[in-house]
Amino acid sequence: KYNVNDVATGAFQVTVVGHRWLPIPCVDANGKPTDSQTCAVTQRSFKSCATGGCHGNSQVSARTAFISAENDVNGLVALLDGMIAQVPSNQFGAGKVTVGRGAKFNSGMAKMPGSDVHNPFLVKTLLRYSGVALNQTYGIALPPGLAPTAGDQQRVRIDR
Repeated sequence: KYNVNDVATGAFQVTVVGHRWLPIPCVDANGKPTDSQTCAVTQRSFKSCATGGCHGNSQVSARTAFISAENDVNGLVALLDGMIAQVPSNQFGAGKVTVGRGAKFNSGMAKMPGSDVHNPFLVKTLLRYSGVALNQTYGIALPPGLAPTAGDQQRVRIDR
């Protein structure tokens, strides 16, 4: 929740309370959310993120965290999708539970709006281990950027 004041006069305009469920809305020159929500990330307000205590105390730090997580996840998705393209097509049939379908599901989930922001560490770990599973199951080469990190290994425990 935050107040919007006229930039020129300082006069109060509206209190934004988030009832439109736009955590990072496109805003006008005064900072009031607009009806159009097709603006660039640089034209969005990150006030609600910056005041929640999770992303520092500035819009710049919240926006930077958003862009960083989005770029990291998009890069991993591209690598995983390259591996998925090499999975035999018979692994994606209806009713089959396969490693290929699981990796494709995880890639699709990572592409959903918000998944890369709300738990980027889990999403990145999931994508990396999906790559490992494709490598171990189908012998598809694991791209270096998709290899699990030491942090991933601390977040998950794989029983064998």
